[in-house]
Amino acid sequence: MLKKEIKIGSKVLVDGKKGTLVWKDRLWFKDGEPADVLVKVKFDDDTPLLRYSQLILDTEMAQTINETIDKSKPLIDFSEFLKIESSLEIKVGYIIDVEEVPKSEKLLKLTVNFGDCTKIVVTNIKQSVKTYDLIEQCFAFVTNLKPSKMMGIVSEAMIIPGDLEKGNLAYMSDVAPGTKLL
Repeated sequence: MLKKEIKIGSKVLVDGKKGTLVWKDRLWFKDGEPADVLVKVKFDDDTPLLRYSQLILDTEMAQTINETIDKSKPLIDFSEFLKIESSLEIKVGYIIDVEEVPKSEKLLKLTVNFGDCTKIVVTNIKQSVKTYDLIEQCFAFVTNLKPSKMMGIVSEAMIIPGDLEKGNLAYMSDVAPGTKLL
């Protein structure tokens, strides 16, 4: 189904690039529904043939950008960052083993090598990842947290797994365990 009509000459956004709609095929129907017609968009360097569904109108672009900004965390002053940075230790850790925590729907127990030591990390990411996505992989960990007990297991660090909502794990490829990131 087509969105509201975008007229020739309108400013549009396609895959993050700004352009101008310069041509669109005449409307036709497929199975009683408007078809996703072909269009041409002029960019600085190219005028490709695209599908109408790929276009975002300039006003929609502003709304999309605002929605993205609204989901971001608030900006902090550099002095606030220095305060956090001076007390935080983030290192790369290599996950040796992953176990499900008995009687828990959310917790995993990770055994993690940090180069000079091995620590146990209990994390609540079980519902967001598969164990095979973690085993024998490197991730960033906050390593100077005070130990805390979860379901009877002492956790000595915290994993920074990536954007789990979008399924994007932040693997630390080609970085040795124990490498200090912060």
